[in-house]
Amino acid sequence: LIANMFSSRRNWGLVALVTVFVLAAQGHYSRAFKPYSWRSKTRLNRRVDGSRAAAYNCAEEKFFSQRLDHFTRHQSDDDKRYNQRYIVCDKYWDSNAGPIFFYVGNEADVWLYVNNTGLMWENAEEFGAMVVFAEHRYYGASQPFGPDSWAVDPSYLTTGQAMADYAALLWHLKASIPGAHDSPVIAFGGSYGGELAAWMRMKYPHLIDGAIAASAPIGGFPGVHGFRPQSFWEIVTRDASPAAGAPPACVNNTRAAFAYVMS
Repeated sequence: LIANMFSSRRNWGLVALVTVFVLAAQGHYSRAFKPYSWRSKTRLNRRVDGSRAAAYNCAEEKFFSQRLDHFTRHQSDDDKRYNQRYIVCDKYWDSNAGPIFFYVGNEADVWLYVNNTGLMWENAEEFGAMVVFAEHRYYGASQPFGPDSWAVDPSYLTTGQAMADYAALLWHLKASIPGAHDSPVIAFGGSYGGELAAWMRMKYPHLIDGAIAASAPIGGFPGVHGFRPQSFWEIVTRDASPAAGAPPACVNNTRAAFAYVMS
């Protein structure tokens, strides 16, 4: 499942969400996806047409000391902190009025999103924006308890703690970067990251001025009014049908593949 965001320039009100299922069966798809490094310069920040965004080579990796637990008072915070990784590009930032494009990291190494989130890079120059990608706690290099933090203690891996991380990081950036104090912040994210972007706008409206939330099922949980667990599968099935532009055999091939895997 690959979720992509596309938008016409200056048109923040329209974000087309495209969900693509690729099934290499019966010769329908002869081109296989090849693994590549998340730091690969040849794939970094590609536009939809395959060209690279002009700001692709300005990313700078930094770390910020975060509280492990934002919601419990501790006698000493010195041994209850971890280093959160984030990536910054200020190549086109207008320090007088430019916004901060803030990617709300989700469940992977942050360089994966740096290398594949073209919408932010494509619009940074026109809007005079600073581009920031924040890494989600427990992923990539943002590990509170070492490289296998999941196994050591996963109790601090919550959406609430993650969003508090992002809020603290934004406060730090606004306080430490000259000209950033009054910069509007636009949050970006897709899938789980899209949920976080939307929730950040809801929970921290004093920090987040707007959010582009792609494929973000913020209401897709039991107990939420109107929740239908089959809705996701209905939409996904239509995406793989001729009505949505897929090959005629895609739906049946996908069902056959799942049946084979589950048998």
